[in-house]
Amino acid sequence: MKESYSLTTNRLKGEYKAAFETVEKYRIASLIEDEDIDTRMIDLVEKLQNAQDFGEPVSTVIGPDAERFCWGFFSECEMRSLPESVLRSSHRMVWVVFIFTVIELALEAAGRGLSARGGIEPACIFAGLACGILLNVAAYLAMRPLMRLLPKVRASLWTKLPTAALLISLAVFIKFGPAWNLRFPAWGLLLVSGTDLAVYYVLKVKTDRRRRD
Repeated sequence: MKESYSLTTNRLKGEYKAAFETVEKYRIASLIEDEDIDTRMIDLVEKLQNAQDFGEPVSTVIGPDAERFCWGFFSECEMRSLPESVLRSSHRMVWVVFIFTVIELALEAAGRGLSARGGIEPACIFAGLACGILLNVAAYLAMRPLMRLLPKVRASLWTKLPTAALLISLAVFIKFGPAWNLRFPAWGLLLVSGTDLAVYYVLKVKTDRRRRD
């Protein structure tokens, strides 16, 4: 459904597309995640499309105050907490780290660990992951003021900012970390990544159960 409303926005132009982008950015910055959000957004796109086709001003759809419209439009929607948003945006990369660590521990047991042969150090991954998650939090907190500072950046790009911060952090520490003589055991990295994933899935189950109720 998300792809469908994203595709239909391609038919919007000028002030109508800008109005939709404003609403979409508000949704992203406010961490709104509701099971009916796709339906709501599709309805909004259709109203903007109709206004565009009939030459009506965009204010007939969102009114004179876009911020006030967004507040009312999303007032009944569920918002994710910041920890849940951070865990959600990082869990795929944490899965990669977890699997890497399992393989590394298995190779260490066989005397063929990657780090011992000049490969990726678990300490570098841990440092990159820890710093990346902090940058992930910072990205979410800075998103709304950055959107106001850079209004021409599309809403779809802002959704990638937290994950990009995590990836950049991992890349920097993997590249330059060995020169810093970082130390952290592979089993510790397994424990950290495993705990992160466990917390994510517990929160996910609770959220899904709350929505069903």
